[in-house]
Amino acid sequence: VSGSPVAVPLGVGSVNCVIFSPNGQTLAVGGNSLQLVDAATRASTTLSGHPGLVQCVSWSPDSTALVSAGLDDDNRLRVWIVDTRSCTFLTGHTSPVTCVDWSPDGTRIASGDQDGPVRLWNPSTGSCIAILEGHTQGVGAVRWSPD
Repeated sequence: VSGSPVAVPLGVGSVNCVIFSPNGQTLAVGGNSLQLVDAATRASTTLSGHPGLVQCVSWSPDSTALVSAGLDDDNRLRVWIVDTRSCTFLTGHTSPVTCVDWSPDGTRIASGDQDGPVRLWNPSTGSCIAILEGHTQGVGAVRWSPD
C-alpha cells in the first residue's frame, strides 16, 4: 500500500460503512448494497440480499465471514460466508439494526437496534444467547473489548 488515494467505482450510492477484513485482503462497503472489494485487484463483487440500506458491517476475526445489517423491513442480520457468497439470517430484532460487531474470538456477534436492546448471538448456531436491555433510545455502536 502506497498511501496514495485510489478511486474504486463501487456503485453503492451512499456509503454508510467501510471496513477492511482482518487479513487486509478485502474491503467491505455498505450503502445501497453490500460490496466486497479485493484490495489487490480493486475488483468488486456485490452481495445480494439486503432489501434496504446497509448500515453496518463487521468481519469475523479469520476473515472468512462477515455480518451485515441495515435499514431493512425484516430487521435481520445477515451472516455471509465470503468464499461461497452464501447468507444465513439472525432473526430477533424488532426494529432496524444500527450496529454490529464480531467478537475477537469469533464466537459471538453483538448487535444493537433503533429501539435500544443489544443482542448477543452465536454465529455458529444462529441463536440469540442474550438480550441486554436498559437503553432508553436506539443503540448507535457496539464494540467488543479486544481481550
